[in-house]
Amino acid sequence: MKSRIFVAVCVTLFVVSSAQGQLIRGCGIKLGPVIATQSWDYKLPIDLPTEARWGLDAGVFIEAPDIPIVSVLGELHYTQKGFKITATVTTEQSPEGAGEMTSTPRVDYLSLPILLKLRLDLGVIAPYVVAGPRFDFLIGKSSEGYDLVYDHLKKNDMGASFGLGVELPTEIVAAFLAEIRYSPSFSKAYYNGMLTVKNQSIELLVGARF
Repeated sequence: MKSRIFVAVCVTLFVVSSAQGQLIRGCGIKLGPVIATQSWDYKLPIDLPTEARWGLDAGVFIEAPDIPIVSVLGELHYTQKGFKITATVTTEQSPEGAGEMTSTPRVDYLSLPILLKLRLDLGVIAPYVVAGPRFDFLIGKSSEGYDLVYDHLKKNDMGASFGLGVELPTEIVAAFLAEIRYSPSFSKAYYNGMLTVKNQSIELLVGARF
């Protein structure tokens, strides 16, 4: 299902770009790793020392209008979020610890950022910044023992994305690009009065604009 959505969006972007060439600056793909964390904040004095987990981000985008300096990006991404936690395993024979167990619960989202892009064309390269709102839709999860929370995650998450990048114009495609992006969530992925869970992530993306 995810692959069908991804292919359908890619085809749509290329058709629109061909039909509206005078308005569309381009469309393309972005792919890279995600460094994701979740904050688990309790009202009680409980500490869950969550760490960052690595995941995957893959997306397509369309950029318009075709004018200097400023444009708007509409993007569709499949992105993996969640957290990592390492716990000490104790036994009767080793009450101080017999080893460690690592869990990496994962949450899959279909993410829709709408980003303002400001760029500086220097000829050989074009550095840029992006910023804007982001809407995430839950499409899958792997709870790894955290079912009590993950089975009740909200279906929608809202936040923003802020990024820095650079375009490298080429003869093969309009430009290759590299980008780093910070994506905090403003809404609560989970809340029950005692526990608040929020997502945030850093994406390291490479891609191409056609």
